[in-house]
Amino acid sequence: MGFFTDAYDLFCISLVTKLLVRIYYLVDGAPKPETLPPNVSTAVNGVAFIETLFGQLFFGWLGDKLEKKKVYGMALLLMAICSVASGLSFGREPKSVMTRYAFSGGFGILAGGIFATVVSSIFKAKFDAPPFEVDPVGSTVPEADFAWRVILMVGALPAALTYCTAESYSPRKICSWNS
Repeated sequence: MGFFTDAYDLFCISLVTKLLVRIYYLVDGAPKPETLPPNVSTAVNGVAFIETLFGQLFFGWLGDKLEKKKVYGMALLLMAICSVASGLSFGREPKSVMTRYAFSGGFGILAGGIFATVVSSIFKAKFDAPPFEVDPVGSTVPEADFAWRVILMVGALPAALTYCTAESYSPRKICSWNS
């Protein structure tokens, strides 16, 4: 489940970035949707991979020093908290949202892609907008700001469910369905 959650979170970044471009970096009058500025793109993608690398190294080392199951539980809980924190990076200014988003930061890739597509389709059906070519500003509805947050926060579910159902974790008592 840890590999699934890692893959989901890492893959969703590229899909969420497309929404963030439309919400926070739309240039009025542009012939097509823009991309993230290079420094922002590098920060968002780089931070995710650096956090993954350091997380694996740190929790691997800590697992060697302490009980591996206990450390795995801590890592799962941290992943769940950070997934929710990523979606809760409130604000409307591009710099503040991207900074908080970057900080909080196989089958998992497939699930991330499917879920992002489903959420985007639901939002498109519910909040229809004209194509970008017709109305660049109006083509991104304000509600799109919630779509990327939902996609990221759902990444907390696999980690939280694994944490709550594991036999050896004493904090599982907080998960009422296992009490």
